[in-house]
Amino acid sequence: MKPFTKIFFLFLIVLFGQTSYATNYYVAVNGNDLNLGTSISLPFATIAKAITKASAAGDTIFVRSGTYIISATQRITRSGTAARPIVLTAYKPDLVSAASRPVFDFSSMAVSSSNQGFILSGASYWNLYGFVIKGAGDNGMLLQSTCHHLKIEFCSFTRNRDSGLQIRSGSHHCLILNCDSYENADLGTGTTSSGGNADGFAPKLDVGDSIIFRGCRAWMNSDDGWDGYLTAIENGLPDKMTTILEDCWAFKNGYYWLDGSTTSSQNGNGFKMGGSANKDQGHHFVVKKCLSFKNKAKGFDQNNNAGSMYLYNNTAVQNGDYDYGLNSSGVTYVAGANLSVVNCISFGIKGKTIRTTGGGSIINTNNSFITSITTNNNFISTDSTGASGSRNLDGSLPTLNYMRLLDASSYIDAGKILDSIPYHDSIGIPFYGTKPDLGAFEKEKVTTYTFNANGNWSAQSNWLYHNSPPETMISGSTILIDPISNGSCVLDKPYSVSPGCFMQVNNNKILLIPSYLIQNN
Repeated sequence: MKPFTKIFFLFLIVLFGQTSYATNYYVAVNGNDLNLGTSISLPFATIAKAITKASAAGDTIFVRSGTYIISATQRITRSGTAARPIVLTAYKPDLVSAASRPVFDFSSMAVSSSNQGFILSGASYWNLYGFVIKGAGDNGMLLQSTCHHLKIEFCSFTRNRDSGLQIRSGSHHCLILNCDSYENADLGTGTTSSGGNADGFAPKLDVGDSIIFRGCRAWMNSDDGWDGYLTAIENGLPDKMTTILEDCWAFKNGYYWLDGSTTSSQNGNGFKMGGSANKDQGHHFVVKKCLSFKNKAKGFDQNNNAGSMYLYNNTAVQNGDYDYGLNSSGVTYVAGANLSVVNCISFGIKGKTIRTTGGGSIINTNNSFITSITTNNNFISTDSTGASGSRNLDGSLPTLNYMRLLDASSYIDAGKILDSIPYHDSIGIPFYGTKPDLGAFEKEKVTTYTFNANGNWSAQSNWLYHNSPPETMISGSTILIDPISNGSCVLDKPYSVSPGCFMQVNNNKILLIPSYLIQNN
């Protein structure tokens, strides 16, 4: 019996000790669903086929660039693991710009509350990267049935017939990173709600805890940029919902993208932080270094939220109603519902309204709220042109001069140090100088100054981001002379360069030095 026992034991080791290997699948517009799909030369033609095949933790679906016409909802129900998530990603060698991401076009769908583009239902540990979802008959993407630990990165949701991305029914611990949701509208043929449902991002109704948006934008959606309205208690779910936003922009919401029109149903808030029918549900919102401008209604809206709201280093500009509307009446606050507004600025028609009583502690400090904006010594530019421009290839937001601080700004080093506030998975909101600046954009301590125009050194506008070198160059800094084509930099003032700094004139560029450069020894 002993030999048999030993052989049987070894068989069990082989049977149960086998390693499950992940599989790569490929999808391309010139593919064929009869292919094996496991090599780039024999790809599938449809994302639906690849989703049915990607069933094991660690599997990856690579989608080649191109437009995929899809008429049916794509459903994801399987799960990966924390160590081995399932990945659905653009094939990165194809990406030469944000415009080269694969597009899933659902525009042939009928308008219907059941016609989402993608539904993730009960799925966990998925990473989704680098594609565009367009034209679905309802949400572009819906997370439901307690989805959790999902990462959605560098994706866009546009011209869907309800919210671009909606998160609900207990879904929790999801990171939405560097995503855009724009021009979504429940208006036109087949709709009855007059534009009042299609938000950019909708962590709402019965959403779960720990939903994080980072580096995201929402613009020109028919309803709100972000909407956190709740019905959770009525549905029997626990009152524990926290949504966190960092470095997000919301602008020009509340209008129909097709013609710029609006109706009374289109709310048009930038960040709507909760609310409920009986004004008694707490959706805890934490909003850090976010920008809200030119929305139809409020920039940052309490909307009867009965939970805690923490707003740190935010900027609101020229919204149609209050830039900060944080004084809802008739609210029954949940236990410990705090309000903190710190290091924020606004320049709008109505400014702010912030409650002084109700709920838990109320902190309103180191803010500046002004009801008009003019070009002054605080900002490089008050022109928002380019805010909806293409993202960088790494998914990061475009760099604009809009609402960024000049060297002479009175908002520099005027904030409160927030060294206990979580930010980007670390503790403490970082800053340069002695204290944080006010608003969403910290004035960086520049060590490289780039001349990128044509003309005099002394003209601040000739330097990148208007950051001209100081009167005396300090050690460890760099001056880069890189005029535009056929341009030159003219050193039209005496200038001292200290030991330990560096000046570089790029190839085929011109620096004209009449007699002013002094080398300190």
